[in-house]
Amino acid sequence: MVSVPLSCCATKDYEFSNGMTVPAGTCMAVSTHKPHFDDQIYEDQKHFDGFRFYKLRQASRPWENLGGSLT
Repeated sequence: MVSVPLSCCATKDYEFSNGMTVPAGTCMAVSTHKPHFDDQIYEDQKHFDGFRFYKLRQASRPWENLGGSLT
């Protein structure tokens, strides 16, 4: 399975609430591999389940409202 990194470049200086700053022009990337293979988030990650996210939305889990609506 291929993991797609999420990346972006800051167009202006940004300061986080903890004081850490990201200067304009800094490019960043985050790998999506680790969370996709975390068995505390997804059960049986290597098995294709076309209804995986539908079932997550129906369950009572803290990450169930990460995306849009199915209706």
